[in-house]
Amino acid sequence: MGISKTWLPENIRKCMTPADRQCLGLPTSEEGIASEDAKCERDLQKQILAFLQQRDIEVSCPSMVRRSTIKTGWPDMTFAFHGAPVVFEIKTMIGKLTPEQESIAPKLKSNGWYYAVIRSIEQAREFLEIVERANAAEMCQT
Repeated sequence: MGISKTWLPENIRKCMTPADRQCLGLPTSEEGIASEDAKCERDLQKQILAFLQQRDIEVSCPSMVRRSTIKTGWPDMTFAFHGAPVVFEIKTMIGKLTPEQESIAPKLKSNGWYYAVIRSIEQAREFLEIVERANAAEMCQT
């Protein structure tokens, strides 16, 4: 008779190495929340990608299941919309930007990119409307 691995107090799990916790399938509460948030973010990315593809928008986005080879902090989705460069950083409602993601946003914006942190399909749709209106206004001025 041994100790059930399904129950270990949080303070004991925090003392274990991440490798040991992973081997036993015993994440800390924080690790469990981060894992679930990452899964939700991947699901949201798939939904937004499908939304964009339904509108015949070609999107470049790195694999959502393995580490990307593109620049650290680069937004999740890159595409052109009505001739304008657009990038979306996809986050869940509780997701936070990394320092690299925070530092790249002003650089992109200052170089004419449309940048948005998107937390829902509705936000994606609304942002595309903003880009479309801004692009139409710009076309009228030229």
